[in-house]
This record gives sequence, structure tokens and C-alpha cells, in this order.
Amino acid sequence: MRHHGQDRDRLTVVGFDEISWLRGNSPAWRLLRAENAPLVLSFLDQVFVAENIRSISAAELANRLDDELYALNERLGERAFPKPAKAYLDDWAAPEAGWLRKYYPEGSDEPHFDVTPAVEKALAWVRALQARFRLPDLWSIDDGIANGTARSDDGEPKPLALFTAERVDFSLHRLTHYTATSPRHFQRFVLLTNYQRYVDEFCKLARAEMVEGTEYEAFVEPGDVHLSNSQLGDAGTVGTPPVHLPQMPAYHLVGRNREGITLINIGVGPSNAKTITDHLAVLRPHCWLMLGHCAGLQGHINASALVNGQIDAGHRLPLEPITFHRYVVSAHRKSRSPVDARLVGDAAPCRYASVGVDNGDCRVGHNGL
Repeated sequence: MRHHGQDRDRLTVVGFDEISWLRGNSPAWRLLRAENAPLVLSFLDQVFVAENIRSISAAELANRLDDELYALNERLGERAFPKPAKAYLDDWAAPEAGWLRKYYPEGSDEPHFDVTPAVEKALAWVRALQARFRLPDLWSIDDGIANGTARSDDGEPKPLALFTAERVDFSLHRLTHYTATSPRHFQRFVLLTNYQRYVDEFCKLARAEMVEGTEYEAFVEPGDVHLSNSQLGDAGTVGTPPVHLPQMPAYHLVGRNREGITLINIGVGPSNAKTITDHLAVLRPHCWLMLGHCAGLQGHINASALVNGQIDAGHRLPLEPITFHRYVVSAHRKSRSPVDARLVGDAAPCRYASVGVDNGDCRVGHNGL
């Protein structure tokens, strides 16, 4: 068994004074702290390391950097890197930086540049960090298994799940990022909306359930702010709301066995709906529904009536969200098969369903898959 002391003997113990000196004097440390560190490291790595160039003329290096700056300014805005290429090269070669060495080769009156060891040390540190904290390979993350397009040769292992572990891990982290709530709070029935008044009404109903009802155990808001049901135990709120709401805040009316309701405010734009449903798919919800849009359900009540109590021109009967939720849960249990109302997005490999209210009757219609 290896002891911690044995590991420490193999490492050089760096003291406080040495670290303080390096922080103030090391060119590599200065480079990592520099505002333009991404530009310096990526450009010099491409020119000198990737292409294995030992030395390059100042004119050629300036031309190549000028092309790089043009591409970056086109993508990031014209003021991202406002100075000319030559000015940046002079800055990097200045004594206070020490990342490039400017010199004149023997018999030449044209200046040349080569990189200093500080750049090599900084690049080594970045690569070591990448190895320790591996970023997801987005090229290898797809929904081929779920979509039925993945193929395995004879003798190769077959998939055990609809999504790969890396895809699931990536989506769970994205859900936290976009909604400011932990994936463990997401329920099996999901409502999507982009109207704040629906969110306000949902929160009002959820808080009332925490005082008067017994069907739902808790209400969770962005920041994982957790309100317990006073009818089922000690009441109280735990958690701190975020200073700023996330891109798509989520609200969870938590039921037993996760058979509650999650409401997500997707904000403006179909791209948000596509993004969030791609990541929700790995949770395999029983049903999700867009509120406030007809969603192609011709002849059915607009889903907004489920929240705000309005009726359409046909005077069809509106339902509250909790009443609607109870119906869908009941329909799901009777069918004993997943009911996935995928009105937007195409990440989840599930059965399509149209969910709506027509002449007072709530119906779930499948596409026959």
C-alpha cells in the first residue's frame, strides 16, 4: 500500500516564498495570467510547435498573425484585437513579457523570432490540465443509438442504453447550467413555456399545494431553493436564489417517484426549446408539452388555457395544470407505456403524442409507432 509520505518524497515541495517569487518573476506564469493568453498560446503553438519551426522571419510571422487577428475579429468583433500584428509581436518580445526572442541571424539584416522556454512551459501546463480535466468530445456524442442509426459489427459489444455515458453526463451538466437546478429535481412530466405569467401562475399553485395539499412533497425553484410541504412534515425553505436567473429557469413540483411536474421557461426562440429537449431526453420523461402554442394540435384547445383559465373561441373547457397532470398520469398508468409528448426537439427516441382538450375531453393521441 502506498503511503502519502512516499508520494511526497518523489515530489519537490514548493514553499510559500518560492511560489510568491515565481508569481512575480516567471515569464510562463505571466503568460498564463495575461489577458491575451488564449491568442498567444494558440498562435505560437500552431506556428512553432505544431509545424516544428525553430525560427521564422518577423515579416512572415507578422503576416500569419495578421491573418489570425482578422479571423478572430470577424468572429468576436472588430475591437477584440484592435492593434496591428507587429505591435502584438513587439509586446510579446518585450523584456516584461519574455515569450518571444527577437534576434538577427548571422549575415542577415532581417529580424527573426523564436519562442522562449516560457511558452513551452505554459503550453505543457495547459496540456496537463486538459489531461486531468478532460473536455467532452462533441464529435463523438450523438444520438445514433436512440435514433436507430448506430451499427455494431458482429462480435462487438451492443449498447445497453439509449444514450452513452458521456452523452448523459454532458446533458446532466447542461441541465444544471441552463436551469439553475439539479437534475435530481426534474420530474417525469415536463411543461415548457415562454410566458412569464404562466410561470407566475404555476409557482402560485405550487406554493398553495405546499400548504393545502398532500399529493406533492416539495417545490424547488432556481438555485435549488427547496420548499417542503407543511402537510407532510416540517415546513421550511432551504437554499439561496441566484442573483440572476439562468437562461431557462426551471421549477419543480416534486411528486412521489418523480411523478410531479417540472415547468421550464425556455424564453425566446425555438433554439432554446431544441436545446433543452435534447438534454431532457436523457432523463426519459413520460411526457412533455409546450404551453402557450398550438404546437400543431389543430382542433384542440390552445395549451395556454391549461394555465391561465382562458377558453378559446369554441368555448372549450379549460383545465388547471394539476388537473391536467393528473389526467396524463392516469392515462400513462393505464397504457403502461411511455407517453412522450415531443412537440419540439428530436433528441428523445420516443413515441410521439398529441395532448390536448377538445370539447371538454382531454385526449392523448399516439402516432402509432
